Amino acid sequence: MATRAQSHTVACSNDYTSKAILKNDGENVLWIDASRFNVTNTTDLTKQVKRWYDGITTSNSYANGGNYTGNTSSGNSPCSGNCDFYTQVVWQAANQIGCGLSSCEMLGNPGYMLSCQYRSTIPGSYGGNMVGATFFTKGTACSACPSGFELCNVTKGLCSKGTTSSSHTTSTTQTTTSTTKNMTQGANIDGAMRQAVPGCLLFAQLMLLLGFFQ
Repeated sequence: MATRAQSHTVACSNDYTSKAILKNDGENVLWIDASRFNVTNTTDLTKQVKRWYDGITTSNSYANGGNYTGNTSSGNSPCSGNCDFYTQVVWQAANQIGCGLSSCEMLGNPGYMLSCQYRSTIPGSYGGNMVGATFFTKGTACSACPSGFELCNVTKGLCSKGTTSSSHTTSTTQTTTSTTKNMTQGANIDGAMRQAVPGCLLFAQLMLLLGFFQ
């Protein structure tokens, strides 16, 4: 997914990746006009990702999770402002993430484009913002881990791939892969915490992912 996201940002498109390509995956995209922004080994994207999460301030009932009834533009959302980025970031079934970052001209000024794409490997689940699906459920961490993802780190509140007779074991099989960077075209960020699934907000996982740039 990181390669696909990177390809999308390298093109400096003014749109999202097509649904025909994404299929059941989700995506957040950010375009920024920033004359002092440079893509380097120390680029920190925490603030940019937090901007997506900050949609919680206008999410109303979506702030408590539950059934996803539609995006802001559909008119079926309870949000009083654009909260589509927020619902994607906190989508509980999304346990894989790949991001791409490229320098792009914005309205004649220097800028950049960030794309993060989300996928679920849980059977019957989607990568994000799918009408009729539950985007997260409030409750005790690891109290509802899906079948096949029953290992749990209670401290971090993350279910992990594997099975156990106890849903509250402290062992974990979370996998962290190295970050690949392409500084000619931007930065290619690849799947930290790949096996982490429902139990806490995906936002926490994304913060760990972007920590590779700190």
